[in-house]
Parts: sequence; structure tokens; C-alpha cells
Amino acid sequence: MRLEKLSQHCETAILILLGFTILWKGGKTLESVWLLTGVAGVCTLAQYFGSKQRSVASGQKITWIVLLFIAATAVSYVLSKTKNYGLDDVLRDGSLGLLLLWYLKRPETVATATKKTFEEQFFQVLSAIAISSCIVGLFIYVLQPVNRFVGTFADPRFHTDYWPNAAAQFLLLTWPIVLLREKKSRFSLLPTGFVLGCLFLTFSRGGIIAFLGQIILLTILLFLRQGTEHKLRIHLFRLAGSLLIGVCVFFSMNALRSPFYPVESVQKKVTFTAAEGSSSASERASFWKQALILTAKKPIFGWGPGSFRFVQPHLQERVLATSDHPHNIFLKLSAERGVIVATLFLLLLFFIFQNGLHHVLRGKRLESSPDSLRIGFPLVFTALAGVIAHNLIDFNLQFVGIALPFWIMLGMLSAQAKKATEKVKYKKFLLAAPALVAVLLLLIAFREGMYLITSSMGRHAEAQGDGEKALEWYELSRGEWFTRDLEFSSANLYLESGKFEEAESALNRYYEKNGEDARGWKLLGILLATLESWPEAIEVYETAFAYGGWNDLSISHGLLQVLLAETYMQPTSDAAADSKRLPLHPDLAVYIPEIEKRVRAFVEAIEQNLHFVALSPNPEEAIRILITLSVLSPQKAPEYRAMIDSIERETLEERDRWKARLPGWLW
Repeated sequence: MRLEKLSQHCETAILILLGFTILWKGGKTLESVWLLTGVAGVCTLAQYFGSKQRSVASGQKITWIVLLFIAATAVSYVLSKTKNYGLDDVLRDGSLGLLLLWYLKRPETVATATKKTFEEQFFQVLSAIAISSCIVGLFIYVLQPVNRFVGTFADPRFHTDYWPNAAAQFLLLTWPIVLLREKKSRFSLLPTGFVLGCLFLTFSRGGIIAFLGQIILLTILLFLRQGTEHKLRIHLFRLAGSLLIGVCVFFSMNALRSPFYPVESVQKKVTFTAAEGSSSASERASFWKQALILTAKKPIFGWGPGSFRFVQPHLQERVLATSDHPHNIFLKLSAERGVIVATLFLLLLFFIFQNGLHHVLRGKRLESSPDSLRIGFPLVFTALAGVIAHNLIDFNLQFVGIALPFWIMLGMLSAQAKKATEKVKYKKFLLAAPALVAVLLLLIAFREGMYLITSSMGRHAEAQGDGEKALEWYELSRGEWFTRDLEFSSANLYLESGKFEEAESALNRYYEKNGEDARGWKLLGILLATLESWPEAIEVYETAFAYGGWNDLSISHGLLQVLLAETYMQPTSDAAADSKRLPLHPDLAVYIPEIEKRVRAFVEAIEQNLHFVALSPNPEEAIRILITLSVLSPQKAPEYRAMIDSIERETLEERDRWKARLPGWLW
């Protein structure tokens, strides 16, 4: 197929990709990232080689910013401290940047009786997919033990992989688009109200706050916009009608759910007395503070894409108060990729929204917006602003199903009429650079795609308990860059089979890519303790304790055991005294108070079931530690006994409650 014809199919490919990523787990999976890279790369190359009249988009600033954003992200990955993760971030954001540039360089099209513009097709497809996602989500909400609406942002394979906040962010992006698809100058109240009802069912406090901000913003934009200010009252009246329908959907769906499963209390969510308590708000403040500290330590290129989950526990001060991201898009970028990338993204949004505001106030309309209402740009502006606002308190642009329409709509907001006399500096570079980036991303995706298949086979074998077969697949995947936990899993399997040298070699390879992961240090500590290398084991466990002691009590227990073991292995000259005295390592005086502090914090967390800690192995580890402390400090034994009783009681109650949950009707 010639490139000219191929370029004509790119719009269709993007629309198909849009549907797949939203409906297939919200685009959270790696296959969505790889498909995105393939589509973006091919469309960019087809546009470059297939266009007879090559031009640079009028937004030269945006082109430069996007290219620098991609380049700085790549450099951050090369310098990353946690390089086993992050390559998917490079591919995803690089591909999204290419699609933004692809949209800006598209030739302008005019709707005809037989063909719609890309914008009109895009909004039509996105609106239909949003409604379809809501329909699927309502079946999940009513017939599954998931207490918040998730739409299609869920992975049925894992009971923890439900993402209501991501669903809320997706609906913040799409409800204005559903509103935009009205016919004959009337708002389509039912579809819009239906989508808003699903937004309410997410029980997302941040989502509702962002939605209220969208309503205020849209009102202001329509009041100031040329051609719509005189119809503001009608717009608000019809929007109020959609809100009323949304409220009806909210209560009716909860009524359908109530015979099967409990319904979340609105009052408890508002007053922060729901299951997660106030931790949702207080932990966010901690994440923001910690992200700023991490940014200050590595301000230029950060710790590396996807690194927050590994480096944030170094600063952790509370039980299980950890996250994959700091719940703020700019702090995530600054901590992981450095101030340069965060600043570039901020500049990108500034110039695009500045340009979009100009379109809004001048009364410019999108091709898909009816003449009588002419509110296309205000709605697109409102949709994007809602997503940005929500990303200030909860990052969800890692979902391709949200990021893809978001970046395409950024292009719509930034598009300007091209000037024939416009002078472009470095025109050849601006034309060729996206094609070069596309080639690099495609090569990387192809190379890593082969390894993704082999490493996935290994993970399936490991999950089925076939360690030998898993190790064979992992060995075939040794050249993989995007290794994730491959070497860690290999080390664990080698350790279980008694192959200590191979386990140590696998861990050393893991440290070459990620020396910040407490799990790796813990596993090395287990290995050294098995070999009775007590001094080395103590040193390793100390590192693991510093990195992950607030998340995994088995690290505290392991540290306590190796400190005691080394003392037992060092007899004094008086054998009789050795047999009677309780041996104490000098470092125990330092670590016992800290370990006791963390155990007490875990006991409190278990009593509150914070982050469902009672369902983890931590309660058993806490009991083991308390038994050891009772021997070391007999005077505190009654107090420790009371703590053990509390752990056993609360853990049993919560686990029985979990087992008693009604099973899902769908899976």
C-alpha cells in the first residue's frame, strides 16, 4: 500500500485504537501502549513521506515543546535509578506527543454530504464509547462486589484492580463531548444525564469537585463567548435538566445494587468517615511533600520515569502510605523526570489553553458544532480543564483510554489557521524530527515486543507453579530492557530451589537496574541469612528496613532475627554464662525501639483496617515480632500479649467479613 493511501487510513486507525483502549481495561495494559506506539509511529511516518506539500504546523512553539518533552523524558529514562520500569512511560508519552503533532500537521478538511470531518467522527466515536463504557460499568457496579462505579477501568483478573478515580476522570473528559453531540440545536439530555449519573456513582470526591469547577468554567465561557451570551439561560436550564437525570440515575442504580451488595454512604464519603477514613486526603499531602523532596534531590532529570513507587518509601513515615505516583501530574513529572520535563509540560498546556481561550472568546467553532449553539470550543476547553484539575489531586493519564483522547483534544484546542507567508526557522528539522522519533519508538517497541512475549510466558509458568519452565523463559528474556520484576522473580525461584549462586547473580543484575527496591534488599537478606553470612545480612536488612519497613513487617522480623543470630554465633570465653544469658547484639539497642514503634503503628492500622492491612501477611509478622520482643523485654510481655490479642481479634473479624462477601455475578 502506498504511503499516500496509508495516511488516509490513519484517522480510522486512531478511532479504532480509541475504542479499544477505553473498552479494554481503560488502556492500562501494556498491549495498549504498544498498539499506541505502532499507530502513532506509522501515522507520523505516513504523514512525513506521503504528504506532497510538507508544512509545519502554525504552532511552532508547541512543536518545539513536544519534541523537547519527548527528548528530556528519554534522557531521564537513560539516567534512571529504577530502569527496570519506565520504558512504557517513554513509549506512551512519546507516542502521544507524536499524535499531537500529527493532528497539527493534518490538512484542513471540510465536511460534505457523504463524509464527516475527523473532528466530527472523533466526537461521535468518543461519545458512543463513553456511553458504552457506562453501560458496561453499570453491570459491574450492580452485579459485582465493587462499591464504586469503575466503567471499563477494571481488570477482572485481580480483585484489587478496580479504578473508580480513573473512571471519574474519563467521565470528566467525556460528558462535555456527549453534550456536544446534540442534534437540531438541542441538548441531548438523556445521554448527558446518563453519563453524569455514572460520574456521581464513582463516589470520587475529587471528581465531583472538578465537575463543579467545570460547570462554573463553562458558564463563564458561554457568558463571555461571542454568539452564545444571549442564550446562557437556556444552556444552564438544559444543563440543569441533565443534572436532574444524572441524580435519578444515581439513586436508581443504587436501588438496583442494594439487594445484592452494600451501597457506599454519601454522608460518610463527604465527612471522610468511609472505610479509608481521612487517609485519602492526609496521605496526598504527604505524597506532595515527598515529591518535592525527591525533586530537590534530583532536580534536572529526576529519578526516572515510573520511579516514584520505589523511591518514595525512603521518605515514608506511616504504615502503607505509599503510592505509584504522588497524585499530582506536575509533581509526578518533576520527581520522576525532573523540573525540565515538568516545566515543558506546563508550557505546553499554557500555550494550548491560551490559544484555546482565544478561540472561545472570538466565537470560533468546531466543524462538529451546530451553528446555532457554536459551543464546540467552550466544551472542549471545559473537558480538558476538568482533566487537568483532577490530575492535580489524582494522576490517571497513565491510562491510554484517557490520555489518547486528551492529547488529541489538546491538538484541537491548539489548531490555528495556517499562514502561507509564515516564516519557519529550522523547517527541515521540525519536519524530520517527528519522523525520526517515530522510527526510534517503533524500533524499540518491536525489539521489546519480542521479549514481552517470552517474559509473559515465564510469568504464566511461574503463576502455575512451574518454576523450572519459568526460569527457562526468563533466561530467553535476558536481553530485555523493560524487565520489570523479571530478575527479581528469577532470584526468588532460584532461592526456592536452593541455587544460591544463581539467586545472587540474578539479584546483582536486578540491582544494576534498580537498587531502590526494598523487596530486592529483603530477598538478598534472606539469601545471606540462609548462608549464615550474618554481618552482610545485617547490613542488607538495614537497607531494606530503611526502604520498606513501613510496608512489610517481615523486613523488621528478618532484621531482628539476624541480629539475634549473629550474637548466638559469637560465644564468649564463659560457655556456662553463654548458656544462661540472653544474647544481645549492640545494634539491637538501636533497632528495638524503632521496630516496636512500627509494630505499634501496624497494630493501630490493623484495628482500623487501613488499606486492608488485615488481609495481608503483616498481622502474622507483627505477632512473631511481638513474641520475640516479649522474650527480650519480659517486663513488657503483658502489654505485648494484649497487642497480640488485638491483632488476632481484628484480623479474624476482617478476614471472616471478607470471606463472607457475596461472590460476583459476572466473575
